[in-house]
Amino acid sequence: MVIFFDALRWDELQPWQDVDLFPLFDDIRRFLVKPLEVCKDAPDILSLPDISSRDTHSSLNVLPELDPSTCVCGECALIESQHPTSLESFRFQYFAITSSRPHQCDALATTWEPAIAAAEAWLNDLVARIECHFALFPDVDRRMGPAVLEVANAMGVAVGSQLSDEQLLRFGVALSIIIDDIPPSVPKPPGPFGIGYTFWLPWASDREDYRVDDGPNDRILFAHGGWMYDAVGTEGLTLLHERERLKIVHNTTVPAKFAAVCMPHFRADFVSLFPPRQAPTTTTTLPTPAAMDEEEEEIDLTLVLSRFQTDAFPLLSVCSPTGFPAPRGALAALIRVDVLGRVIETVWRPNVKQGAPCEHTALWRQATRRSPTAIELILRVLPPSDASLKRQHATGYAELTFAASEDASARGQKLLRELLDELSRRVGPLTEVGSPLERTRACIVRCGAKDGPVDAVVVLAASLRKNVYVLDRCECWECALIRMSEHGRTVGISIDTKPWEDKK
Repeated sequence: MVIFFDALRWDELQPWQDVDLFPLFDDIRRFLVKPLEVCKDAPDILSLPDISSRDTHSSLNVLPELDPSTCVCGECALIESQHPTSLESFRFQYFAITSSRPHQCDALATTWEPAIAAAEAWLNDLVARIECHFALFPDVDRRMGPAVLEVANAMGVAVGSQLSDEQLLRFGVALSIIIDDIPPSVPKPPGPFGIGYTFWLPWASDREDYRVDDGPNDRILFAHGGWMYDAVGTEGLTLLHERERLKIVHNTTVPAKFAAVCMPHFRADFVSLFPPRQAPTTTTTLPTPAAMDEEEEEIDLTLVLSRFQTDAFPLLSVCSPTGFPAPRGALAALIRVDVLGRVIETVWRPNVKQGAPCEHTALWRQATRRSPTAIELILRVLPPSDASLKRQHATGYAELTFAASEDASARGQKLLRELLDELSRRVGPLTEVGSPLERTRACIVRCGAKDGPVDAVVVLAASLRKNVYVLDRCECWECALIRMSEHGRTVGISIDTKPWEDKK
């Protein structure tokens, strides 16, 4: 038998907010939080500290007060007095009260309705900033207002306030994984290198068509925009889940309820070289390699989320001794694209900015400067080495053995150098003097159905530590180059570009 002599401290030291441990530990915590519920006939446990009495919620959002004259049962005032002002567990109590008294007294439900309706209206406004192709929150047939109020108090934000993207990320994760009988788990801020959070949701009917395995849960990535193009929008927030041609790999020895995902930034390049002007042409097409066939049109995108030092890249953003800040339990990310027989990878966070319209309507979507296609750039990437391919199949056992070795730190730094050297080797032909993506040279890349995929160019640019500018469909190339220079963006992307025709 184990005796926890300081139950309060023991609970504080556990990663409850980050890690979903074995059921045994869940039972232990339930006993410590609510001992009288677990052992109703054991008076000798009354001296244990009541962890549930710790008020971790704020009282920023409060319920309207009951008008006693509206109560016909005589019990509503007593029920109201038992609710903490922090609204902890209010979502659970709301449904228990309203469902157990449908034909008796609705005074409490009527009193609470304005606050709940306001919370749901606020939630609808927040969801408008999230790109998602499936049901975002659980229990969609039940009212979300009670849960919104409780999570808002747990985060210390007022219902109706304007949330930053980071706050909305944390709010969305907490609301997505909420469980009725325990306090909501609110993620800690992901830090300056955070791109979002990964967590698990049970498969639902609106995602069944995307199921790729027989597991009970779907891997979800809730992320900022502005770091991919097709997979993640250039603005707002997006939910991604594992599906065909999008694989999310978790390399961690601890199964997480949720975890922050981090990628380090890079210092932006500056523009000193511009592409030469393109002579007007009367031809209908620009010279390009053969178009991609149907099997090559779609790219395979893999997000590797890892704490394994055998993967090396976590040393950059999670385990780095040089001081990249990240919350405990965070995972580092590597983005891998497989297309046209090439493997393009980045350990640096892509940075994508959307362009803006200009007034030069006659030049919209016309290639007025010399530019390569996405296919041309991809085909110049060298294939990965055999050693690099082997490292893609790391196991938990290999990581444990690695971490237990006496020279783990030195070996990890060596692996990191090898990884960065390998990534640099693959893109070497693109960075030589005079090449389209050499340092400080601005380059506009033509993408589209015939010219090649956008996401592959975004990942390729990030691997070279170059920021991306996506031209607006109503923006000429000359204006785009000026804006790229102003914002330190050396890779432009133009989609479905036409050849430049002199219309004078």
